[in-house]
Amino acid sequence: EITQSSDVDDVGNGLSAAPDSTASLWGTYQALDNRLTLGLGANYSSGDTYWRRNMPYFETGSYTEVQAMAAYQVTDGMRVQLNVDNLTDELYVADYSAWGHFLPNDPRTIKLSLNYNF
Repeated sequence: EITQSSDVDDVGNGLSAAPDSTASLWGTYQALDNRLTLGLGANYSSGDTYWRRNMPYFETGSYTEVQAMAAYQVTDGMRVQLNVDNLTDELYVADYSAWGHFLPNDPRTIKLSLNYNF
């Protein structure tokens, strides 16, 4: 909430695009003599409220986004890792402009990487 402003009409308004509640959780499990790592995480947002002309103009609603990863240490210097962001392919509004334009979040994204240290 805005408590001080040079524009007295702003006082009492909420912060635009700032959720009331957020939470994040991430866990990993290691197996096969610590060569295999599995991970799963989630991010929750109660949703954003966008303010316009001193009024709540648009609310996005809450969402939960899930991520997962798996990594394998092939040798001392080589590691293969798979990351999946937005595992459930959740669709939500990531941003909103005063012109009425919506920006959706990123869809499910899969990335495979190979890291080699020498």
